[in-house]
Amino acid sequence: MGVAYISQNLGKSAYQIYVADPQRDNKGNIVIDPATSAPIAGTDYVNVGSGIDPWSTGITSELKYKHFNFSFLIDGKFGAKIFSGTNWYGYQYGLSKLTLPGGDLRYGTNQLYPQEYYALAGNNNPAIFIYDASFIKLRQIIFGYTFPVNMFNNKIQGITLSFVARNVFTIKKHVPGIDPESNYSNGPQGIEQAQVPYTRTFGLNLNVKF
Repeated sequence: MGVAYISQNLGKSAYQIYVADPQRDNKGNIVIDPATSAPIAGTDYVNVGSGIDPWSTGITSELKYKHFNFSFLIDGKFGAKIFSGTNWYGYQYGLSKLTLPGGDLRYGTNQLYPQEYYALAGNNNPAIFIYDASFIKLRQIIFGYTFPVNMFNNKIQGITLSFVARNVFTIKKHVPGIDPESNYSNGPQGIEQAQVPYTRTFGLNLNVKF
């Protein structure tokens, strides 16, 4: 099952995320191996929440002035969790900002090099890569101009030329380095693995009425 997996559980929201849990003492504290300074691997998996957002919202508005029109759409989803495989791999291979401190140190009595230490720590305690998947995005902007019908001798009822931008930018998110809407190969929600974000697109739309 690896470090994380998705499960469907009776009585719970879909896409429950489970991650490997390190060994803990009788007080629930993570047990650290003095030989490596990393958490000791456990045998259990812990449920950290659902990959499905229970709440979503959107705000749209349109403004018109003479022959010009402008509209926008802001949307957001809230309450889901996500396991970021991208951040997990980055942590293991020294590509994460979290690995910057202590790059010149050796870890534990075994004097592990930083990459060995971070690989163990990431594998044995993958819950550090569980994030809040909530986000707010500026999803769409449309700016258009409607030409006066007398320009075409009233043979055409209307022509509107619009500039359209979609997936403009993310206003707010909690997960670093990735798009919070990402998932694994368009598969189950809640697990992300090296996915590219939604494409930002720009285009022109021509609407003609005869």
